[in-house]
Amino acid sequence: MDGEEFAAILDGSLANPLLRGLDIACVRLSPADSSWWSPRSHRTAEVYLYPGAFGSEKLRYMDDRARELVERTAARLLGAREARLLPAPPVPLRAGEWLMEGGYSVMGFGSILFVSTSPLWCLVSLLSGATTALLGHALYAVMWRRTAHLDRIAPAIPATS
Repeated sequence: MDGEEFAAILDGSLANPLLRGLDIACVRLSPADSSWWSPRSHRTAEVYLYPGAFGSEKLRYMDDRARELVERTAARLLGAREARLLPAPPVPLRAGEWLMEGGYSVMGFGSILFVSTSPLWCLVSLLSGATTALLGHALYAVMWRRTAHLDRIAPAIPATS
């Protein structure tokens, strides 16, 4: 199971729509070996979030109760005693982050255009901003997987049945 699959399962488990849609890069479990299944092991999970509005930026705006709810839900789903939400480690090439931020800025500029000009320009601005943000997200994900060596940082989540 990768980060996207776990994000979909986590979204289905959360009742509050404001807490859904986290942009999960990967999940790191500790211990990462067969001792995970030992009844005495202290199982922990680290959920890494991509940068951006639905990733590590969302952590800044979450209050303690919301963060605790997401962490408890993630821990329950993974079979861990505790889970922590953490920002993903940065990558050396920041082009993906720049594209994401630029896309969000263009989308914000689109709402200003809607007030001052025609809805057509607003739509063009919103679509181009969304496309740029998605392109940046894809580029960041590829670069993060290549430079951070995702398999070594975050082993696969063990199957639970």
